[in-house]
Amino acid sequence: MQIRHQLAWFIGIPFALQLGTMGWLILSSAKVDELVARETRTKKAMSLALDIRGKLEQAVLLIVTKSLAGLGTTSTTLHRDLIRKDFLELRQVAATENGIMPLVDQLQARTDHFLELFEEAANAYQPGDDQLYFSQFLGKREYLESLTLSFDSIKKETDSLLAKYKPIAEDLGPKALRGREALRAAMVGAIAINVAVVAGIALLLNKTTLHRLRILTENMKEFSKGKPPSKRLEGNDELSDLDSSFNEMADELARLNEVRKSMQAMVSHDLRSPLTSMALRLEMMVHMQTEQLPPQVEKDLKHLKSETDRLKRLANTLLDIEKMEEGSMQVLSKSIACHEIVSTSVEALLSQLKRKQISVEQNMPEGSAFLCDADRTIQVVINFLSNAVKFAPKKSKVTINLVTASETLWRLDVHDEGPGVPADKRDKLFGKFNQLDQPDEVRKEGSGLGLYICKLLIEAQSGRVGYRPSEGGGSCFWLELPKGELPPPEFEEAEGSPL
Repeated sequence: MQIRHQLAWFIGIPFALQLGTMGWLILSSAKVDELVARETRTKKAMSLALDIRGKLEQAVLLIVTKSLAGLGTTSTTLHRDLIRKDFLELRQVAATENGIMPLVDQLQARTDHFLELFEEAANAYQPGDDQLYFSQFLGKREYLESLTLSFDSIKKETDSLLAKYKPIAEDLGPKALRGREALRAAMVGAIAINVAVVAGIALLLNKTTLHRLRILTENMKEFSKGKPPSKRLEGNDELSDLDSSFNEMADELARLNEVRKSMQAMVSHDLRSPLTSMALRLEMMVHMQTEQLPPQVEKDLKHLKSETDRLKRLANTLLDIEKMEEGSMQVLSKSIACHEIVSTSVEALLSQLKRKQISVEQNMPEGSAFLCDADRTIQVVINFLSNAVKFAPKKSKVTINLVTASETLWRLDVHDEGPGVPADKRDKLFGKFNQLDQPDEVRKEGSGLGLYICKLLIEAQSGRVGYRPSEGGGSCFWLELPKGELPPPEFEEAEGSPL
């Protein structure tokens, strides 16, 4: 499956699951809320019915108490307003429940009738002394009887309303409780399912994509180290296509590398022997038959010998590179005085230094030593000095400084007073077949491999090379090598000393 399709599934499934879960939870929550609201309305309706009956009982007690006390009655306006308010609220609550409104209508009709009787009875009594008021009370007992009968009918209607609501309330309470518990369990379950789905998708993504990316990354790391890719990706997605292209490139590069090695082997082995033989014969001809040759022929022979020597050096250089890149070059490290390395290198270039009248200044601490392969290190220092001589102007100075790079490393700096290296070309200095802009007679002597070989030689000795511009202008090529320890000088026995 293509990665874009996988991503669509990986994103779409959790998204759809989240939408479904949220919708289901919203519906479940709405049902629970409706149960709770219905339970609340039921309890409120029962409470209002009881409250209405309570207010009517208070009205009866009030008229009886005041009649017996001879204080006269009071108006029922206040009670009527409160009861009407309760009925208005009761009707709003009862409207949502089937079969309740007829009971409410009947209760309200009974209540209105009771209030009318109550108002009529209250108006029939006249204030007076206790004897007169009590006789009025006894003479108008029919009002009390009517009120009593009306109140009894109200009690029956209220009981009917409560009886209708009671089973509803008893049923809704447990349902609402179970609904809340089910909703909590559903939320926990939904969270668990989402976590499980996300974890499953993560594992699937790891197996299908991330694991394959790791394999591809490991193959690239192995390839960068010169090893062929160890694993191949199966499938028909973009990663498989990328792996196929990468392996094709690796195979082609491996094939080209074999061709390069074959060419290097041919140059270094098959050409070096005949070139050596040619160089020897040309040298013999130049030195032994000079008097018998015309001047132009002698000049041509010397030029031919110079070119042959250059081809020999190139063959040896290619052979050294092949050994270093394969890790088969032997490096024999031992402690050697730093000034010996530098002095030997300077002596090898004395003729060139004198020809351009370039002086060399050496600044090195006494007793300093490299832990290195002397021949390989001298080869690198000669290369640095040779570059300095090539680019430095006549009658200038080359400065060689030895400083401490760290507790375990010496750094050797070779400064010249030449034009320096442009900033845009410094990163390529130590690459293969890279040459700086220089005169043709200088360029044709080089192969662009000198600094690359220097880098390989020093790194093979656990060191580093580099370049930086000199503070006063010019270039500074440097190398870092481990510090060595010079052995103590051997005791020389004085002449004539006794045995």
